[in-house]
Order: sequence, then C-alpha cells, then structure tokens
Amino acid sequence: MNKLKKNIFKTICFILLFGFSILNASAGSLSVDVTSAANVGDSVIVNVRADSMAGKFSVTSNNSGVLSGGSSSTWIEGSSSFTFSAKSAGTATITVTPIDVADYDGNVVTNSVSKTVTIRQHLSDNSGSSSSSNKTTPRISNDRNLSSNNNLSSLSVEGATLNPGFNKDTLEYSAEFEPETKIIKVNASKEDDSSTITGTGEISVNDGMNKIEVVVTAENGATKTYVINATVKDLDPIVVEVDGKKYNVIRKKELLPELNNYKETTVKINDFDVPALHSNTTKFTLVGLKNESGEINLYIYDSKNKTYKLYNEIDIRGTKIYLLDMPKSKIPSGYVKSDLSYNGKKIVAYKQSSSSEFGLIYALNVETGKKDLYVIDSKEGTIQRYDTDINKKINNKTNEYSTFIIGLLSIILILFTIIIVMIIKIKHKKKDNKDLSLKEKENIEKIVNKEKMKKSKKDKYNDMEKL
Repeated sequence: MNKLKKNIFKTICFILLFGFSILNASAGSLSVDVTSAANVGDSVIVNVRADSMAGKFSVTSNNSGVLSGGSSSTWIEGSSSFTFSAKSAGTATITVTPIDVADYDGNVVTNSVSKTVTIRQHLSDNSGSSSSSNKTTPRISNDRNLSSNNNLSSLSVEGATLNPGFNKDTLEYSAEFEPETKIIKVNASKEDDSSTITGTGEISVNDGMNKIEVVVTAENGATKTYVINATVKDLDPIVVEVDGKKYNVIRKKELLPELNNYKETTVKINDFDVPALHSNTTKFTLVGLKNESGEINLYIYDSKNKTYKLYNEIDIRGTKIYLLDMPKSKIPSGYVKSDLSYNGKKIVAYKQSSSSEFGLIYALNVETGKKDLYVIDSKEGTIQRYDTDINKKINNKTNEYSTFIIGLLSIILILFTIIIVMIIKIKHKKKDNKDLSLKEKENIEKIVNKEKMKKSKKDKYNDMEKL
C-alpha cells in the first residue's frame, strides 16, 4: 500500500512539473546585443531577439547625428539584425520599443530595451580639438545703474476707443472696428526715453479678433507687454449654433487654411455663397467657423441636415487621419476607453491600462479614404495600423493555454479524487480486518471456554466414580 501511495505521488509531481515547464517556456523575452563602442565611419550591427512573442517593434537611435539608421516599424519574431551608421563622435542610445506586441501567453509587452553606444574619432582625426582664442567674453558696464522703467505713458488706436481707458499698469485692452477694416494704426509713447517700443504703427488685421502686442523694453532689458484685442466686425454675419454655442461662418476664403486633398468650393448657407473645402476621398465638405474669442476652426458641414461637426484632422509624421467614434464591435477584449496625449492634445483612445503610452483609435485615412484601427505611440509620436492578425494569433494562443491549464487541473482533480477514494477504502479495509480479528478471537475464546467446561464435567465425573 505504501508503494502505491509513492507511485501516485510521483505521477502527480511529474504532471505538475511538466505543465509548469510548458507554461514557463511560453514567457516572452526581449534582448538587444550591440557593440558598446565604435569609430566614426563604422557600421554598428544591432542584434535583436524576441523569444516567444510576436508583433511590431521600433528600432531607433535617439541621436541621428551620431548614429543613424534602424527602422521605425519592424516585425520581429525570433532574431533580427539592424545596421546603423556611425556619423560623428559622441554617444547614442539604441532603443527597441514594442509597438503592438504580446507574448504567447497573451500578455501585452510594453517595456522597451535600450543600449548605449559610444562613437569615437579616429586617432588621426583632430577635428574634435578646439581653441579658446576665438572665444570672447562680453564686458559688463559698471559705470552706472541701468534703468528698469518699461512703462508706457500713452497707448491708442486711431479710429477706435480702448476699453478700458489707458493706464500704464493695465496690460490688456479691447477695441472694435468697422467691417472691411484691413489696417489699423497703433500709437504709443514711452515713460522713459532710454526704453524702446515695438508693435506700433500700421498693422494688418483680419475679420474677427486680432491680438496685437506692444512690447516695451527697459534699458536693463526688462520687458512689459501691452495687449490690444482688436475686433473687426463681420459684414452681414452668418451666425450658427453648434452644441449650444454661437459661431460666425467665415465668408472670406483667404481665412481658410490650405489642406492637402481638399479643393476650394462654395456652399449655400442662409442663401449666401460661403467658401468651403471639399475632398472626393473623404467626401467631407468643410467650412470655417469662428468662436467668440476669434478662433477659427474647420467644421464638417452637412448641407442636408444643416449640421456642423468639428473636423479633427491629425498629422502624425506625414500620416493624416480623421478621428472617428470607435464602434463597439471593433474594441478588442481587455481595452478600455481612456485619454491619450499627443502633441499637447487629448485624444480619446482605448488602452489596456490607463498608464500605457500606446492607444488604439479608429480613424479615416484622409489620403486613402479607408477606415481602420490605428495604434498611436504617444511617447515616440508614431502611428501604425493595428494588426488584427496578431490579435487573433494571441487570442488563439491564449485559448490553447487556457484549454491546457483546464485539462491539467482536471487531471489533478481526478488524481486527488482517486487518492481520496483509495484512502477511504484502505481505512474501511483496515477496520473490517480489525473487526474480523475481534470476532475470531471471540470464537476462539468460546471454543476454549467450551472445552474447559467439558473437561471440568469430565473431571467431576471421574471423581464421582472414584468415590
């Protein structure tokens, strides 16, 4: 029985060790091998190995002036080599960054790997030497204290009234001008003759609000800026309402920005011809709307429903996209809605964790007109189409290992059940043997007692015969 227990225990240990060894074998690892130093003009070979993982990586140098080359979007599975060129002396860091990578367990890989390379000049190259003979040190005059007065003594605009009235300590003003005003004249005088003024004279303005800055520089270099918000009234303004806010429709085409893939056209709004931009690729018609602060933005105009929607085009290293609302059917499992910062702008994206620097968006490619999922790297400022095949492969691998784990746990459960049943049987058998031994002992005692009684009777009978 002890031998049977030992065999069962050994079998369970083997299954557990075998299962965990397979699971551990699937854990992904990323490594970079590169020579730590090279000379100017040499080729620097970078070997990247991605074990048990799949996806796209960015292999880049942080200092292209020292070390140039690499690839901004490369599929790596197993080993790959990349060649960089040593341009000049200095140091550069080569970084391998996962763009959309996961190991075969389905775990998303986000940690990058970096190596620093030092590039040296050849011994015969003395170009790195410098001479201090060309350096000059500016002289600072200590003859007297320089004036720090940077105040204006007057400020005005011809043909308009400043609001509020001028005060040397008031730094911001507003003024209104009649429609079609193209040039205004700003006059100012300084409180200290040693100071200088910039931003005065004739200044070109556009319809709407124009920010004009008059800067006073004191003798000691200290500056003070006076701001005039000059608003040129619109001629026959077309006012529309978007999301509860009022906007003026831009009626001068020169105020609209130029966009690739868009051509100038006109649309009818309130029976007026309004300049617009149209693209046969995106099928969008854009018009300019100006808010109360004078800021102009492009909006998608739906002439049928008379609606306006902000045109949110983003240029990421030459790839121009228009953000779309993400359909629920396209959100991968494990992704949640979160904000992503890109070039100071907040983008609504989907991430696997709120701290991730990678976000998934749904967008229209302005140049091709195709809608697709994209991955944005907010740190490196890159964009890459989301590879759904990788996601399917990862999900398949995850399902395979899930099935394996469930099967392994089932086997372990069955084995433990068998062991428990066997232990119970062994206990019952021992109890039966014990009960049997007691019964046999009782029978033997009965037989012995019976024989003793027979002998006792026989002895009594013999004793009577002797008498």
